[in-house]
Amino acid sequence: SAPLLEFVARRLRSQPVGFVMAQRTGEPEPFPFERACARLQRIEIGPLGSSALQQVIRAQLGSPLSRSQLLEVERLCGGNPLFALELARAFAVQTELGNQPPRIPATLGEAVLREVRALPLPTRGALLVAALAADPKVGLVDQVALSAAVNAAVVQVGRDETIVFRHPLYAWAVSGSASASEHRTAHAAL
Repeated sequence: SAPLLEFVARRLRSQPVGFVMAQRTGEPEPFPFERACARLQRIEIGPLGSSALQQVIRAQLGSPLSRSQLLEVERLCGGNPLFALELARAFAVQTELGNQPPRIPATLGEAVLREVRALPLPTRGALLVAALAADPKVGLVDQVALSAAVNAAVVQVGRDETIVFRHPLYAWAVSGSASASEHRTAHAAL
């Protein structure tokens, strides 16, 4: 579809037609927007803040969550309103868990879980240690195993050797998809 949009955009110079396109940070442009569009205006949209996320959740769900659950949703969703709504729905359904995050809902986590499960078993073990650690550093895990997660862009390693997940949901998916024995092994390693 990108070549078709480029073709159309170059031919509609005098017609009052506008395009709205979205591109995720870090993804390559599907075609050179500047070449195809006579007047291009880029608007960078960042993550939603705490109060905006709470407004979205209240508007859609009537705020069935406690304050601590809302804070946990905010922490896990990284400012993404779709993730926030799906997490809030999962919390609302699983109220018996209290403030503990519920299992990843399928509507939210299928893609994330698929990416995590595609990683080799030793890599998932290293990621589980990093997800459970208070201060995840490269020295805590098998660095060869971790390199597969870095190459898959699930995590990155900071200058101070800190392991940072691409999004908090990846840490959640790693932890949520691990078995009880895998959790015990990771806790023993820590």
